[in-house]
Amino acid sequence: MYGGIRLGRPLARRLEAVRHPLADQRLAEALTQWDFHLLQDMLPWSTLAHEEEKRRDLTTWLLRVAPSRLGNNGDADHLRNVLRLMAITGLARFDDPRWPFPAYERND
Repeated sequence: MYGGIRLGRPLARRLEAVRHPLADQRLAEALTQWDFHLLQDMLPWSTLAHEEEKRRDLTTWLLRVAPSRLGNNGDADHLRNVLRLMAITGLARFDDPRWPFPAYERND
């Protein structure tokens, strides 16, 4: 959710068009709250249907919109790293030296 509102495609287009420091700050805050879930390829909220499609849409939207809007909001270096890692697929993401969370044992 973005500011308590379900992020659907029409809303995402409207949010993308809003250029204001507060909107950028809220985007950084949302990404800070969602980072763990998104890097685990999970939605940061519950849904009843089409979870994978919604996660893919959210990820694509964030990768397209967020880099130019982060500025110095929140921990901008961490957030840029989260976006960089979101663009990496498969196990390479978890093996990245800048993975921001504790390493977990895997049975690959």
